[in-house]
Amino acid sequence: MKRLKASATVEAAFIMPFVFFATMALIVLILMLYDRMKLKGDIRSVLEYGRMRADTVGTVDEEDLKRIFEGKLSEGYLLCDVTEISVSVEGNKLTASAVIAMRSPAGAAGFRMPAFSKVVSCTEAEDREQRMRIISAGKELIEKVVEQDNAD
Repeated sequence: MKRLKASATVEAAFIMPFVFFATMALIVLILMLYDRMKLKGDIRSVLEYGRMRADTVGTVDEEDLKRIFEGKLSEGYLLCDVTEISVSVEGNKLTASAVIAMRSPAGAAGFRMPAFSKVVSCTEAEDREQRMRIISAGKELIEKVVEQDNAD
């Protein structure tokens, strides 16, 4: 009868936990990045709403933007909790930010990624008065060109 060596089993017993840990760490990293990208998308959509509102109405209510932002955040994330929500409106500049923290057991074990913890984005709404001045100046210029063409 042929005897089999058990060296492959022993080597697999040492290697498989590392392969499993690396696979799980990669999955957690991908899910964290997904949550971060989803948060960035939520921030950008809130800022886009605020910018469009500023362009059409002329004013943006900071509390209204914060309410919309909280509504988007209530949809939830896979591995992260969103904390420290901030929305500010300073003239034409709209800024929104949030901090994400892991809620998985890996986070409790000290697996933190500080570079990924805060997401900030800002945009500037157009100055309606400036835009109207440019349109008015363009209209006056076109009228002058038309008058000169009619005079020639």
